Amino acid sequence: MSPVSVLGLPGELLSSPYTQYVIPITIAAVCWVNMKVIPGFWHIRLFKGIITQSLRQRKIDTSKSRVMSISEDSPYIFSYLVTTHHNPPLECDYNMHKSNSTFFSDLDINRAQLLGRLFGGFPRKPSESGKGTEKTLNVALGGVSCVFKREIKPFQRYEIWSRVLAWDHKWLYMVSYFVVAGTGEKVIRSLHTESGKPSGVDFSKAVLASSLSRYVFKDGRMTISPADVLGYNGLISEPEGAENESVFTQQQQKGLEVARLFHGLDTLPTQFEPVPSSVLGIYADL
Repeated sequence: MSPVSVLGLPGELLSSPYTQYVIPITIAAVCWVNMKVIPGFWHIRLFKGIITQSLRQRKIDTSKSRVMSISEDSPYIFSYLVTTHHNPPLECDYNMHKSNSTFFSDLDINRAQLLGRLFGGFPRKPSESGKGTEKTLNVALGGVSCVFKREIKPFQRYEIWSRVLAWDHKWLYMVSYFVVAGTGEKVIRSLHTESGKPSGVDFSKAVLASSLSRYVFKDGRMTISPADVLGYNGLISEPEGAENESVFTQQQQKGLEVARLFHGLDTLPTQFEPVPSSVLGIYADL
């Protein structure tokens, strides 16, 4: 039985030589345009990005400090990683805008690449054996919030910019921005100018959405301090800020002012009080 025959088309259409080619080509085109939403393709995107960034990071001369970035006045840990994306039709809601839920799957891809680039794979720490061996740590997402500013239309291309915002005794905070496509190229070109500052970019209009995420480092069930992990992996000075204390302190304090807003969300479970509130009903989804 031909795959086309299962569509239940009239016999005269099935007998047409064009039908045998047009319908399969149409189905293939729809799948190609909406490849991002094909089951299992998210995993391909995720692991492809992690492997690519991990291999690139390992090519860097590890004998050189990675504390400061190319500009020599900005910590490497606070550098952005940019990924490019597009909005296929099947990721749109009934308003024909990018559905709110799909922002988070794109963020997974971008943040995973950022972690892979910073740590050259998974973060590490010294093994308890004390024989110069290392132990791989797990990284777990502990929360994410997103603020939507402008709609993303079907087939529209956009970029996600993510970087480490700050860290405290437990959490590593990341900030992410969905921005208009082409912003990254303009910023990179500006780095080669005399001023070194972006020109021709209205950042207030470039941002489509903003997100704040937090990660925790785990050795089994034990939580490892982000400062210890970043220090051992060569991303901050040891002790923290010894040579570039003012730069790290300024970035840390500025980032923590925003990150502390996340702490209020930790109290949300205490607001779940179904007894004094009414229940309109219980209904099943598909």
